[in-house]
Amino acid sequence: MTAITQERADMLIGLSEFDAESCALSLGWAFRVGERDGQSFALTADYSQQRVTVTVTLGVVTAISVG
Repeated sequence: MTAITQERADMLIGLSEFDAESCALSLGWAFRVGERDGQSFALTADYSQQRVTVTVTLGVVTAISVG
């Protein structure tokens, strides 16, 4: 499998959470929300080059990280 680049992952910024998740899953990426409207969620500490973690504000992806 090919690792997700930050540049590709950043293309999800500005999409709704639903659309970003749909897009990520269609590309074979794992998707998780790390923070939503200021509330942080407990996440595993393992690193995966096939996963994106997003920050969502008012239903829109505002930040994203790979791993």
